[in-house]
Amino acid sequence: MAENTAPQNLTPEELKEIQEFFKEKKLDIQVTFTQQKVRRLDDGGILIDPPAFQTRIVKVKLAKIPEGNGKIEVA
Repeated sequence: MAENTAPQNLTPEELKEIQEFFKEKKLDIQVTFTQQKVRRLDDGGILIDPPAFQTRIVKVKLAKIPEGNGKIEVA
């Protein structure tokens, strides 16, 4: 088992490799955030739930930019 289990930052080379892979495969990371819930307890106190984050990898659709009207159409 590894002695150091703390997360480490990626090196610039590793980061570039991952960015190129995502760009080549037309992928992106989507993060959904659910706000904290605040509930009042019977004794007058409050209970604050932690925020919830959900991440997933999604396929990116390329957008076609038409000439002239400035509107974006999704391909």
